[in-house]
Formats: sequence, C-alpha cells, structure tokens
Amino acid sequence: MTNSEKVYTYRSGKKLKLHKKPDQFIVRALPDELEQKLGITDAKKVSASSSKITTRTMDLEHLMTESRQIAPTHHAYVVAETNNEFLITDRIFVTFHNAISHEEVGAFAGRYGLMMLQN
Repeated sequence: MTNSEKVYTYRSGKKLKLHKKPDQFIVRALPDELEQKLGITDAKKVSASSSKITTRTMDLEHLMTESRQIAPTHHAYVVAETNNEFLITDRIFVTFHNAISHEEVGAFAGRYGLMMLQN
C-alpha cells in the first residue's frame, strides 16, 4: 500500500480517514521478545501484548517483514482530522444495535473467523 492510497476505518459509525506513519509500526509482541528475537532495543509497550517500533523510513518495510515472522504486524496510523494516534492490533470489538442470542453471536463469530473473549 502506498501513502497515496486512501485508508480509513469506522468508529461509532463515523468514517475516519487515516494517514500512515512512515516511520512506525505495531507488533503483537512485548519489547523483551522483540529484543531477544530481532535485536530491536527501543520498542515501546503500547498495550498488554503489543509494542510500537519507531525506525528510519527506509528501514520500515524490512523491519515489518522481519517482525511478521514472530507476530502480527501492522503499520501505525494517525487520524487525519485530529492527528491522534490510531494503532491497529489483531483485536476487534463488536457491538450490536439490538441484543442477539448466544447462538447468533456464535454464528457471526464463525462467519468471520472471530473468537469471543467476553460476552
């Protein structure tokens, strides 16, 4: 994906345009693991199981390819309108406008290959 491509997400039903950060990415691994397996010493923990890496723009894609060998890895973004950080992880939150049964939730999760962590 090039920086000229349009990237967006939805939050609370509102479409948000995103800009890719040219020098950062997110990996679902903690700093200690990244240091041990990839030699990355300056990873910043951003959640219970994810880290943000800042690197030279020219090294970004190479480091992302390496990190994908150990864990899910995504570009880092900012929301275009606010410049607030928007970090992608391999978790999503789904809410339904109307209550649905456990069976319907299970069918929905199965259709999209999701695992339910909380009900």
